Amino acid sequence: MKVSRVKNMISNLENWQSYLLYKYSGKKAPDFTFKLKNNRSVTVPKRLIREFKESFFAETYTAGLPAELINIKNPVVIDIGANVGFFTLYSLTKFKNPRLISFEPIEKNYRQLIKNVPPEENKNVTLFNKAVSDSEGEIHMMLDSSADFTTSATIFNHTQEKDRVSVKSTTLPKVFQEFKLQKVDLLKLDCEGAEYCILYNTPPALFEKINCIALETHPGLEQHENNEALAAYLKKKGYLVSTGKDLLWAHKPLEQWV
Repeated sequence: MKVSRVKNMISNLENWQSYLLYKYSGKKAPDFTFKLKNNRSVTVPKRLIREFKESFFAETYTAGLPAELINIKNPVVIDIGANVGFFTLYSLTKFKNPRLISFEPIEKNYRQLIKNVPPEENKNVTLFNKAVSDSEGEIHMMLDSSADFTTSATIFNHTQEKDRVSVKSTTLPKVFQEFKLQKVDLLKLDCEGAEYCILYNTPPALFEKINCIALETHPGLEQHENNEALAAYLKKKGYLVSTGKDLLWAHKPLEQWV
C-alpha cells in the first residue's frame, strides 16, 4: 500500500487497524463496516471496497486540487454520479460543514445511497434519483441489471453493458437555478460518459461560479470525448488543469475563487 494511501486511511478511518485485520485475514466476511470521522459509519460489501477506497484511501477526487479547498467553511459540493454515496460521505467527513447536492440515476444504487447517507440525519445533503446531462426529461443508459449495484452504467451505446433503461435527467444550469447557487466550490463528476455533454454545454457564466472540478473521464468514440480534449477545453475556460489516468482535476487560480 502506498504511503499516501496509508496516511489517508489512518486520517479518515477510526477503525483502520480492524480493516487491516479484515483485509489480510484468510477468510473474509461478505462486508466490512468502516467507522469514519464525525461519528459516521458505513457498511461496504466486499465487491465495493475498491470504490470506497478510491474516496477514503486514494482521495481520488481531491488529490489533484489545492489543499485550500479543504479549509473552506461551508463549501458547496455537487456530486454527479454519486453511486452508493462514498464521495458524498467523504465530503461530509472531510469538509467543514459542507452543502452537498448529489445525483444518482440508477434506482438500485440510489436506494443504497439513501441507506448510506440517510436524508433525515443529514439536513445539509440533498439526494436526487436523477442523472445530470445536457437535457431535462429522460435519457437512456446502458447497464447490467442483474447486479445488486452497478459502477459501470453508461450513456454510451458501444459498451458491453446489455440492458437499456430510461432515467430522469436534469441539467447543471437547472441545478444552479433551482438552488440559487452563487458559487460551487467543488463539482465532482463520475457519470460514465455524460461528463462531456455536461461540461461542453455549461454556459460561461456558470464556469465563473465553479472554483474546482474533479472527474473521472470515460473515453467515447467522438474526437472530443477524451481526457486530453476536455483538459484543453477547461484550460480555455481559465482553469489550471492536471490529469491522471482517466482522471482530471481543474481549478481556478486561488485569487479568482468565488
